[in-house]
Amino acid sequence: MDDFLERFSQTNLGFLRSSERSGMAENNTEIVPGIYLSWDAEETGLTVEYNSPGWAALTLSYQRSAAPRWFSLNLALAEGLIAEGDVLGLVVEGYSAQSASISLRLRSMIEGETFDSDWTDTINLHPSNDVAVALRSFAVVDGLVGREGYHTLIMSLPRENGSLTIRNMRLFRMPGSRELRRDPETLASFAV
Repeated sequence: MDDFLERFSQTNLGFLRSSERSGMAENNTEIVPGIYLSWDAEETGLTVEYNSPGWAALTLSYQRSAAPRWFSLNLALAEGLIAEGDVLGLVVEGYSAQSASISLRLRSMIEGETFDSDWTDTINLHPSNDVAVALRSFAVVDGLVGREGYHTLIMSLPRENGSLTIRNMRLFRMPGSRELRRDPETLASFAV
């Protein structure tokens, strides 16, 4: 089975790591194919400088005059299917000038409908380099399970002035068909 997460990690994230690009980010404009920043442009005066120096996938420095309602790094993962019981994971190696908790949301477009799947796990970055892992299991109640759709992972970045470095990042899937559960089974798991 062709896994769109593995493909994205190898091609898009691989290209970002090897591209050695730098510049001023523009709202909703790709840094490399499938990877872009977005923010609330109303009265925030947000300026974002990015760099992909080779030793890290991405460094960001950002200054604003007012806090934006949102500021995110977006990974346009492409079309794919998420099956019942699948667990999606994100591993990030990096650090932030100030400790930061990055919340995650998978936005899926399926047959004209939008499904937002918030992750309870966050990516926590600190001033010293560390590795963080976030997992999200999917069930039928998520609405997107078993249906082909276009998926984007939205990483909500800190809204105050600062900087962060992502040395490496990888997406993966533990297929539900392997019957590996992130959440332990309880009696409620079997309730009809």
